[in-house]
Amino acid sequence: MSQPVFSTLIDDLCAALGMVPANVAGTHFSFENDGFQVTLRYPDQAALAEPDAAMYLLIGFGVLPPGRTLQVFRLMLEANLSVYAQDQAQLGLEPASGEVVLIARVGLDADIHGDWLADLVNHYIQHGRYWRDTIFACTDEMYSALCTGDYLWIRA
Repeated sequence: MSQPVFSTLIDDLCAALGMVPANVAGTHFSFENDGFQVTLRYPDQAALAEPDAAMYLLIGFGVLPPGRTLQVFRLMLEANLSVYAQDQAQLGLEPASGEVVLIARVGLDADIHGDWLADLVNHYIQHGRYWRDTIFACTDEMYSALCTGDYLWIRA
């Protein structure tokens, strides 16, 4: 996938999401969707030469609640092992900001188009809503139940 094809893909993504087409100049494209920061990072030329070239989708889920870092790390690990591993995605923590970030590898092949990418973005935005509304906003009692395993909070 060349840089012009990446730009066309971003234009198609914008159309599928009902956004104004973007002027892509460089190796990444960022936008906001439903309060979540979304970034697509296009690989450099050396990475494009690889047979399994990929771009990366990054979605910021929000900043961790104070005092709950350890509990959220445990939940992130559980999610990475049971849900995201099958999608070539991972939850991580941006150390400078304390924001939970989902990183998904998106293989660059002929099947990728704007509607498919919009569906993928919306799929992970749903995950972000769940984290924001359930994990980040829950009470201490709910955290206790989640972290001891007394409550099933996620399924593969």
